[in-house]
Amino acid sequence: MISEKELLVDLIKFVPVNSYWDLSLDSLPNLPVHFKKKLEDGLSEKYGIHITEEKRNMLESLILEFDLQDKIVHQYIYMPSGLLVFKGYDYLEACFIHKDFPNLDYLFSKYGDVLNLMN
Repeated sequence: MISEKELLVDLIKFVPVNSYWDLSLDSLPNLPVHFKKKLEDGLSEKYGIHITEEKRNMLESLILEFDLQDKIVHQYIYMPSGLLVFKGYDYLEACFIHKDFPNLDYLFSKYGDVLNLMN
Protein backbone atom coordinates (compact mmCIF):
# COMPACT_ATOMS: atom_id res chain seq x y z
CA MET A 1 0.00 0.00 0.00
CA ILE A 2 1.29 3.43 -0.87
CA SER A 3 1.93 6.11 1.66
CA GLU A 4 0.40 9.49 0.87
CA LYS A 5 3.12 10.95 3.07
CA GLU A 6 5.84 9.44 0.86
CA LEU A 7 4.04 10.63 -2.27
CA LEU A 8 3.87 14.20 -0.98
CA VAL A 9 7.54 14.16 0.01
CA ASP A 10 8.52 12.85 -3.44
CA LEU A 11 6.42 15.47 -5.21
CA ILE A 12 8.13 18.27 -3.28
CA LYS A 13 11.53 16.62 -3.77
CA PHE A 14 11.19 16.38 -7.56
CA VAL A 15 9.34 19.57 -8.47
CA PRO A 16 11.68 22.22 -9.93
CA VAL A 17 12.88 25.19 -7.92
CA ASN A 18 10.60 28.21 -8.39
CA SER A 19 7.53 25.99 -8.64
CA TYR A 20 4.54 26.85 -6.50
CA TRP A 21 2.63 24.55 -4.12
CA ASP A 22 -0.90 25.92 -3.82
CA LEU A 23 -3.19 24.83 -0.95
CA SER A 24 -6.96 25.19 -0.74
CA LEU A 25 -8.40 27.63 1.79
CA ASP A 26 -10.34 24.86 3.51
CA SER A 27 -6.99 23.31 4.48
CA LEU A 28 -5.91 26.26 6.61
CA PRO A 29 -7.76 25.33 9.83
CA ASN A 30 -6.09 21.89 9.75
CA LEU A 31 -2.52 23.10 9.32
CA PRO A 32 -0.06 23.44 12.21
CA VAL A 33 0.80 27.03 13.19
CA HIS A 34 4.48 26.45 12.39
CA PHE A 35 3.56 25.51 8.82
CA LYS A 36 1.05 28.37 8.42
CA LYS A 37 3.87 30.84 9.09
CA LYS A 38 5.58 29.61 5.91
CA LEU A 39 2.55 30.24 3.69
CA GLU A 40 2.28 33.09 1.20
CA ASP A 41 -0.65 34.51 -0.71
CA GLY A 42 -1.39 31.95 -3.34
CA LEU A 43 -2.92 31.69 -6.73
CA SER A 44 -6.70 31.87 -7.20
CA GLU A 45 -7.52 32.87 -3.60
CA LYS A 46 -5.49 30.03 -2.13
CA TYR A 47 -2.35 29.94 -0.02
CA GLY A 48 0.85 28.20 -0.74
CA ILE A 49 4.60 28.13 -0.87
CA HIS A 50 7.05 29.19 -3.52
CA ILE A 51 9.47 26.27 -3.63
CA THR A 52 13.12 27.17 -3.35
CA GLU A 53 16.05 24.87 -2.75
CA GLU A 54 16.28 26.24 0.81
CA LYS A 55 12.59 25.56 1.50
CA ARG A 56 12.57 22.07 -0.01
CA ASN A 57 14.23 20.31 2.97
CA MET A 58 12.12 22.32 5.41
CA LEU A 59 8.94 21.31 3.58
CA GLU A 60 9.93 17.65 3.53
CA SER A 61 10.59 17.79 7.29
CA LEU A 62 7.26 19.50 7.97
CA ILE A 63 5.39 16.92 5.88
CA LEU A 64 6.99 14.12 7.88
CA GLU A 65 6.62 15.79 11.27
CA PHE A 66 3.03 17.04 10.95
CA ASP A 67 1.46 14.46 8.58
CA LEU A 68 0.49 17.27 6.20
CA GLN A 69 -0.95 14.77 3.73
CA ASP A 70 -3.79 14.31 6.22
CA LYS A 71 -4.35 18.06 6.68
CA ILE A 72 -4.34 19.49 3.15
CA VAL A 73 -7.76 19.08 1.57
CA HIS A 74 -6.91 20.10 -2.01
CA GLN A 75 -3.52 21.02 -3.45
CA TYR A 76 -1.97 22.02 -6.74
CA ILE A 77 1.61 22.27 -7.93
CA TYR A 78 2.55 24.71 -10.68
CA MET A 79 5.84 24.71 -12.58
CA PRO A 80 7.77 28.00 -12.82
CA SER A 81 6.16 28.49 -16.25
CA GLY A 82 2.72 28.43 -14.60
CA LEU A 83 1.87 24.97 -15.97
CA LEU A 84 -0.31 23.00 -13.55
CA VAL A 85 1.52 19.67 -13.07
CA PHE A 86 -0.22 18.14 -10.06
CA LYS A 87 -3.71 18.18 -8.55
CA GLY A 88 -4.50 16.38 -5.32
CA TYR A 89 -8.07 16.20 -4.07
CA ASP A 90 -9.61 15.07 -0.80
CA TYR A 91 -6.42 14.48 1.17
CA LEU A 92 -4.71 12.84 -1.85
CA GLU A 93 -7.53 10.37 -2.43
CA ALA A 94 -7.57 11.51 -6.07
CA CYS A 95 -4.28 12.54 -7.67
CA PHE A 96 -3.66 13.82 -11.17
CA ILE A 97 -0.21 14.44 -12.59
CA HIS A 98 0.91 16.09 -15.82
CA LYS A 99 3.13 14.24 -18.30
CA ASP A 100 5.83 16.92 -17.85
CA PHE A 101 6.25 16.38 -14.09
CA PRO A 102 9.92 15.55 -13.39
CA ASN A 103 10.72 11.89 -12.69
CA LEU A 104 7.29 10.85 -13.91
CA ASP A 105 8.36 7.26 -14.66
CA TYR A 106 9.68 6.82 -11.13
CA LEU A 107 6.53 8.33 -9.61
CA PHE A 108 4.29 6.04 -11.66
CA SER A 109 6.38 2.99 -10.79
CA LYS A 110 6.02 3.74 -7.09
CA TYR A 111 2.54 5.36 -6.92
CA GLY A 112 0.87 4.22 -10.14
CA ASP A 113 -2.10 2.81 -8.25
CA VAL A 114 -3.11 6.32 -7.07
CA LEU A 115 -1.76 8.62 -9.78
CA ASN A 116 -3.80 9.50 -12.85
CA LEU A 117 -2.38 11.23 -15.90
CA MET A 118 -3.91 14.63 -16.59
CA ASN A 119 -5.53 15.30 -19.96
